[in-house]
Amino acid sequence: MDAEEDSGAGSEIAAFRQQLKRDNEALYLHLGEFVCLYANVETACHSTFHFQSGLSERVAKAMVGGMRLSDLIGVLSRVIELSNSLAQFFKEDFKACVTQFDHITALRNRLIHRGAQARYGEYVSTNSLTAKTRESVDILKFRLDDLKAASDDCSRIAFRIHLVNFGGDHGQPSDWERSLYAPWRYKPVQPKKTNVASTTKRRSNN
Repeated sequence: MDAEEDSGAGSEIAAFRQQLKRDNEALYLHLGEFVCLYANVETACHSTFHFQSGLSERVAKAMVGGMRLSDLIGVLSRVIELSNSLAQFFKEDFKACVTQFDHITALRNRLIHRGAQARYGEYVSTNSLTAKTRESVDILKFRLDDLKAASDDCSRIAFRIHLVNFGGDHGQPSDWERSLYAPWRYKPVQPKKTNVASTTKRRSNN
C-alpha cells in the first residue's frame, strides 16, 4: 500500500514538473515576443523624430541618440504638438498611443527587472527580494493573454507612430485601418500590495 502511495505521489510530482516546464516555456516564448515588439516602438519613435524634426540625420542622432525612451517620447511629443503640417487626427492619435504605451511600459519594467514564475495557470512577478521595506513589496499576477494583448498593442502602436510621418488629412478609415485603430487589447494589470498591517496585527495578537 505504501509503495502504491509512493508511486502515485511520484507520478503527481512528475506531472507537476512537466506542467511547470510547459508553463515556463510558454512564458519565455511570449515574453521574448513582447520585448521585441516593445523595442519596435522605440525604433518608431527615433525614426519619427528624425523625420518630424527636420534636422539632418547627424544632428538628430547627436540630440537623441542613446536617450532614454521616456525622454525621447517627451521630446517627440513636443515636436508633434508644435507641427504645422500634421493633421489634428495624428496629433491626438500619438497622444493616445503614448498613454497606452505608458501602461505597457509599467508591465514591461516589472517583468524585465523582477522576472516571473509560473503559479497554477497564471504567473507572478514580485519585488519581495529587492524591496527596501515590507511596505513597498507588491505582487503582480498576470496571464499569457495579458502578454499577448500587450504585444499586439505594441505592434499597432509602432505602426501608428510610423503613420504620423505621412501626415495629411485623415478621411474615412479603410478596413485595415479599422483593425489598426480598434480599441486597445491590453488592460492594465495592477499589482497588489502585501497586507503588512494585517500580518503585524495578527502577530501582535499571538
